[in-house]
Amino acid sequence: TGPTGPTGPTGETGPAPTLEIGEVETGEPDTPANVTIEGSEGNYTLNFTLPQGPTGPEAVGLSAFGGLENTTQSLNLTQNTPTTLTFDTELPSEGATPSTAENNITINEAGIYEISYTTTINNLTTGGNVTVEVTQNGAPLENSSIQQNVGTSTSVTFNKTLLANLNASDTLQLTVETDAVTDDGDATNSSLIIKKLN
Repeated sequence: TGPTGPTGPTGETGPAPTLEIGEVETGEPDTPANVTIEGSEGNYTLNFTLPQGPTGPEAVGLSAFGGLENTTQSLNLTQNTPTTLTFDTELPSEGATPSTAENNITINEAGIYEISYTTTINNLTTGGNVTVEVTQNGAPLENSSIQQNVGTSTSVTFNKTLLANLNASDTLQLTVETDAVTDDGDATNSSLIIKKLN
């Protein structure tokens, strides 16, 4: 083998290459990305295939909810007799039917529900032990009652949140009663709200 010859002269600078984006396609999920190059003499086109991401979980919201509100109601209570609280505002609802005409919420879908209520009892003329509870089809709903002593010069708020297994067509109401022989007063800022959890 003879000695290496001298380095030849530098060639002329070629034209700058041009790149264009060609087709961009969406591939199937969990497939590899792919790039192809087409063209020659410095003019090239890039084609991409990009995999689609996996489908995310379906968004889950409340399938049933609703409620009733009232600012003020005058009370005329009789001893140990539940009085249904009245409402003048139907809150937005889905899968349940709140009614100011019937002062109740009708359940359209069976399931486990979160039930919350609040009311403030004021200005009683006699005073005594006052019980607030939710009724289901006219009967007391288990674990829904609160009893507190309300004096003639006091303002007492009753609020509770509970879970209950409800059936389609069940109706819920909010009631108040006293152990005084008779009593007058007000119920203010009352609400009854339900949310279906499953």
